[in-house]
Parts: sequence; structure tokens; C-alpha cells
Amino acid sequence: MAEIATLTLMSGGQDRVESSFVTNDSPPVKILLSDDGEEIGSSAYTFGVEFCTHDCPVLAFTRINALKIDPGAGDASWMVASSFGMALKLVTGPITFATVEQAVFAVRRLGHALALSISESATHGSGATTLEQLSSRWRDPQDPFAAEFRSLRPQSLQSPQFASWQEVGQQLGRTNIDIGMNVNAALLRYVNNAQNWEDYLGSTIVCVSRGDRECGYVGRVNMPMTLAGYFLYMAKVRLPHADRWIEGASLGQSGLEEQVTDWFWNSLLASACNRYMLGVFGAETLVTRGIATEMRNIDPNEMKYNDLRAVALLYLIANKALCGALAALSAPSYIAKQRSAWRNRPADLPVKDVPVEDDTAEPASDEATCADQISSPEWIGYYDSLMDLTGSWFTAALREVLGCEEFTPGFCRAVAFELRAQVDISVWHSTLKQQLMFCEESRWDTLFTDRGAGWDDLRQHRWKPLVLQIARIERAIAGELDAFADWRERFPERPAWEYGSPRRCVDCPPAESLVPPEWEARFEKITAAIPNPEIDAWTYLVERRIDRIGKSDLGEPIATG
Repeated sequence: MAEIATLTLMSGGQDRVESSFVTNDSPPVKILLSDDGEEIGSSAYTFGVEFCTHDCPVLAFTRINALKIDPGAGDASWMVASSFGMALKLVTGPITFATVEQAVFAVRRLGHALALSISESATHGSGATTLEQLSSRWRDPQDPFAAEFRSLRPQSLQSPQFASWQEVGQQLGRTNIDIGMNVNAALLRYVNNAQNWEDYLGSTIVCVSRGDRECGYVGRVNMPMTLAGYFLYMAKVRLPHADRWIEGASLGQSGLEEQVTDWFWNSLLASACNRYMLGVFGAETLVTRGIATEMRNIDPNEMKYNDLRAVALLYLIANKALCGALAALSAPSYIAKQRSAWRNRPADLPVKDVPVEDDTAEPASDEATCADQISSPEWIGYYDSLMDLTGSWFTAALREVLGCEEFTPGFCRAVAFELRAQVDISVWHSTLKQQLMFCEESRWDTLFTDRGAGWDDLRQHRWKPLVLQIARIERAIAGELDAFADWRERFPERPAWEYGSPRRCVDCPPAESLVPPEWEARFEKITAAIPNPEIDAWTYLVERRIDRIGKSDLGEPIATG
């Protein structure tokens, strides 16, 4: 299926260096990469742009749509929604760009324009901006954000509309409680302002505040990538960038914590992938197939496309095993805090007037745990950062990737055997130990001191629960690989993508179950694979984090971080 598209690697900044990579097939398979992602012609992207903080207790609940912007022409509405840490973010509908670079440039321009809108709409003398003032400015075609909006959506900008009291009430519930928020105060504010809701919401003070956000506000771009393109992007763009940065890093540099975090987890995944490759293929087979033993040294010029996809699957499995383990460690404590806060809300609040979630009963999906599952309150800080550790998030489910990419039963069973082969001495044990030895260097002392428990859980060798969790989830993934292999052999004539697709046949295992697979750390974020006829391949949405939103000039494209 995929003898298609080009791989050209371009460096950021003024001096762009182009290198063409082509697989060793006849005809060759080409995949086009840039600093920002994989180039797949004209593609649709969606953005999430965090752009300010606010003081509204009700919006301390996360994922609350507070303001809607209708772009017209039947296009999906844009939303201003609440995010973690008393922040607001703009969530766009799909927008088509010719290149990834244009999409990333657009999200940065949007962030900068939003910051200008806030600062220029501040009340003279007070420096305060209300949500009503901000939405009023967005009706002005000369406003920086309105201008950016019209450049992306040529239709006339419709007047922003506040979400109604009922609409907000339907979104309040246990699952979007932000840890540390005052749930009772938020619910009381909500109930007591039923009659003047729009005035109350409009009086929310918003501001651009970076005091506790060293890297600036965060943007996210959902972009399509093939499985092989995603792997090569992480191996040939993200890893070299992290390596170069860490080699010259010193204490006191701006963004130190974010960059060390980026290097640590990306390097950890690369090391685990290396060990998977050696275990699945063996040293001699790696040589004969032209597969480098180190992920950093992968050269598609020397590889067949199927081998490239096979290594990409191993990397994806490492990624999902790690994120699933972190979720298993952090989620129980996080969810327990949410439940406690929700149950302790005042009993006399008339929240039953709107269909607010009732969480008096325990959801079965939260209760279902394996007997040997380990959880630890010390890891609760990782719950909100799972999607940020490596700077990207592959949103398709492993089940669907197995089917869409048509992996053979023999290969799946070989991978499953390797995942079970070292249950007691996981490949992650020595890998993580090597990573931590680097972080034990004296030059990082201040970093660990400043960050506190967020890094000390690793440095003080409380990381063994993580290794045990990864080994447990590896065994679960092995079971999924065997299940797919069995299904493929029972139904050799069926299109393999039916295995994990909502359009599956009745004989396929259920893709949606009461208990989500443990390796899918954020099951609510899972999105379906997308067929791309132009390149005759399946693509998957990858959520890329874009830092330093709003800190750039509007004039020139910015090199990605």
C-alpha cells in the first residue's frame, strides 16, 4: 500500500538544508519530512492555542466551552475552552494547509494575535481585560485576532457567543475537576449566577501572564502522519534536536526544565526501541536487512519499507507501554482526588436542574484493575503531563494500527514473544538506569532542587514501580498482538483494517469495550485512522506540542522547538 511519498529532511532557521531519503524498494517509497512534521500534500489540521489565564471559579473546571465563534459556511465552530491551571485556549475547527510549516506558522501567529487582542483591549489605567471586552474586540475587523481569523477563514467573522448557563452546566462533572481547584466555590458561583449568567461570564478577567510559564503559552497542532513518517520524524528530527540542545545545556538557560524533560523521555524511548529491535530481529538479521542497531542511526536509504514500518511499530509499542505505565501509576490517585472533591460538594446545591454528571456510583472502567497493578500517589504529577513528555502524541489505537498496516501474524507473534521474554528483567530496567546516571551529574543539582518531587521520583530511585508497570503492560500488549495474529489467520480474506475499525464485521473483536486497553493511556484522546488516497496509505493524527506561543514577531516563520 504505500509506495508513495518523499522523505526530505529540512533543518530549521534561515539555512535550510535538504536531504532526500528513499527506501530500498523497487519502486522506492518516499516520505517527506520537515522540521515541523510529515508533509502529505494539502492536509487538514486543527489547533489548540492556550493564550491567557483567567479568574473565573466556574472555568476552573477544565474542558468547559465558554465562548463559541461561528466561521460560517457550515464549518465547525471555534471554541474558547478552559484548560488546566486556570488557562483558556482557543480550539479551532479543521483548516487545510499546503505544508506543515504553514500550519505551524499559523498557530504561532494565532497565539501572538490573541495576546495582542488581550493587551490592546485592557481598560486604560487598570490593565484589566474582561472576557466581554475581548469578545467585543474580536468583532472588530482591525483586531489582530479577527484579522488572523479572516486570513484562515475568508468568510465574515460572526459575533462570538457566550455559552449558555445550561450548556456550561452540562459540562460540569467529576472528570474535569482540576486538582487544587475549589469545587464548592465553583458550583456555588455557577448556581448563584443563573439569572445573570452572560454578565457574570463576561466579567471574567483575563490576562497574558507568563510568571509561572517560562516557555510561554502552549499550542497544539493535530497533524496527519503515516506510521513510518511519525517514526522517522521522532528519529531524525526530534531526537537530534534534543541531543544537540542537551550537549550545550547549562543551568540558568531559558526553558531548561522543558528541554531536559524532552531529551530524557525521547532518549528513553529510543533506547527501549533499540533493545526491542535487537530482541525481535537479532543482530545478524539487522545487518542483513540494513537496519541500524541504534534508532538515531536509522537510514531509510538502506531499508525496505516493510522493515521501516516494522521498526516504527516497535517504537510505537515502546511509546504506548511507557505512557500506559505512567497512567497506571498516576491515574488512581488523580481520580481519587477528583471523586473526593465531587462527592463533598454541598448537598443542597440545585445542580439537578441541569444534567450535571452524577458520580455517586463508581464507573466500572475506573474500578477494573489487574491484581498485580501498582499505583503510587508520588506519580500523580505525571497525570496531566503524559501528552507533553515527548512533545508529541500518536492518537490512533494500537489495535487499529495493526490492522491498517497489515502486519503479518508471524511478525506480531515474534514481537509478542520478545515482550514476554524478559518479564523479570525488563529492557527498560537498564535503559532507565543509564538515563538516570546522566541526570545524576552535578551540573543538574539545581534543576532537581527547583523542580522538587517532579524529578526526585526518578533521581531517588523510586522509579522501580515504573519498570514493573511497563513490564505488566508489555505482557498485555503481547496478548493484543497474539489476538490480532489469531484473527488474521482465521479470516485471511478480510480487509485487515476491519480489525480495529468501527466499520468492523461481527466476527472482529470489539474495538470499544467497557474497560479501555491499559496501553492507551488517554483513551478519550483516541482518534480513527484516516485513509489518504493520494499517497495510497493510512494516516494517523499526531498531536504536536508547540511551545513559546505568542512570544514571536508576526513577520517571519519561527523555527520550531
